Amino acid sequence: MDKKIIILILILLSSISLKAQISVGGGLVYGTEIDNIGISVNGLYEVNETWKAAPTFTYFLEKNYVNWSVLDLDAHYNLTDLENIGNLYALGGLSFTFWSWDESYNWGIPGLDLNGTELGVNLGIGIRKEISEKMFITPEIRYTFGNADYLRISIKIFFSLDHSK
Repeated sequence: MDKKIIILILILLSSISLKAQISVGGGLVYGTEIDNIGISVNGLYEVNETWKAAPTFTYFLEKNYVNWSVLDLDAHYNLTDLENIGNLYALGGLSFTFWSWDESYNWGIPGLDLNGTELGVNLGIGIRKEISEKMFITPEIRYTFGNADYLRISIKIFFSLDHSK
């Protein structure tokens, strides 16, 4: 991953107030055009009862000599509570899709571009289902529009770091 992206993530994480409700977790993702399964690391920062910031990094398993990963910087907007199901939310934000082709398979072609980054816009929907006071799951479906268009379906599990609960 590009060092600039890592520095940006560290700056964003360091600027978050530790008194706010923060949750972290992991998940499984399926990307349609990538046609593979990925593993995600997720954060959730509760701005207020309506809005949440939701950074996610997903690494897709290598397939056909290509590695894919995605950095999402999303916002969640709470739409409604669904009785006995959970909280329904809309999501939107920016997506940075990184890809690289294994250099050992370029067959000696000079000037072959073996990696790239595609900027996209995410739109989707999810449900937050409480399992306990400190744990919840979120199934999500999102579409990324841009040079790399694809649908992602995911299931994530989060753990609250809020010590006041």
